[in-house]
Amino acid sequence: MSNITIKNSNLSLKSLNDLYTQAVLNLIKSNFYANADEIDYLIEVIKKAIKQEECS
Repeated sequence: MSNITIKNSNLSLKSLNDLYTQAVLNLIKSNFYANADEIDYLIEVIKKAIKQEECS
């Protein structure tokens, strides 16, 4: 795993988590590029589920 340098100390933990999550999702998409549309759909479903969980 590579190191991550934070240049903006004002980032919240949620922002860092969101950035890390997006980086992981991008890696997944790059490894399954033949099914990129399906991966994008699943990512959107997961994001909506997370938002609903946060609102409850």
